Amino acid sequence: MSYTTVELVAAQLGTSIDASSTPSSSDVSTWIEEADAEIDARTGLTFEPEVFSNEIYDWEGNDNLIRVSSELVSVSTLEYNNQNAGETPVWTSKTEDVDFFLYGDSGEIEINTKKFSPIPGHKRFKLSGTKGKASVPKEIQRLATLTVGNRVVETVVQNQAYANSGGDVQVGTIKVGNPSAFSISGVNAAKSEIENLYTKVIGDFRAFRVTRAYDL
Repeated sequence: MSYTTVELVAAQLGTSIDASSTPSSSDVSTWIEEADAEIDARTGLTFEPEVFSNEIYDWEGNDNLIRVSSELVSVSTLEYNNQNAGETPVWTSKTEDVDFFLYGDSGEIEINTKKFSPIPGHKRFKLSGTKGKASVPKEIQRLATLTVGNRVVETVVQNQAYANSGGDVQVGTIKVGNPSAFSISGVNAAKSEIENLYTKVIGDFRAFRVTRAYDL
């Protein structure tokens, strides 16, 4: 699942993007992949479901929590190793809502110590499942669409400016007589919105996790 689509980028620009356009739908699809990777790198997060397998976690047991680096959509298996360090691991599957409880929004798995008491040590748990978001947030979709749309505009402006030697440049329904004016008014405005979205996204999605509280 990508953060945006060729169709959304085309709609943003008011133009058509297909196999024969310049840039082509294949070009834009590649740029979408690159924009997704840039967003993940800059935010330190992932915003789509991502299947993972056999991640290993140590256990201290101070608060009965296994903490994962991102939100969790689901857990397919959680296995526990009861062997001491240096010995061959023996993995035993644990059952959700019996042996452990999943709090996906906070990326936490709470061990039910009333059912079993894990031994502190290295490589105690092995986790497989799906992390990230169940669906792409609208802010991320907008950010990816703008990022790729800007790249399309810059490519068209550069190509047409070179070919026309200063003549009219048109991107979809937008037409200007001066390519440099378009790049200043259009591209820079989009870049400003992109940076504002990054600030908002990083602030919203990288907020500190709130400790869950229970009535005693």
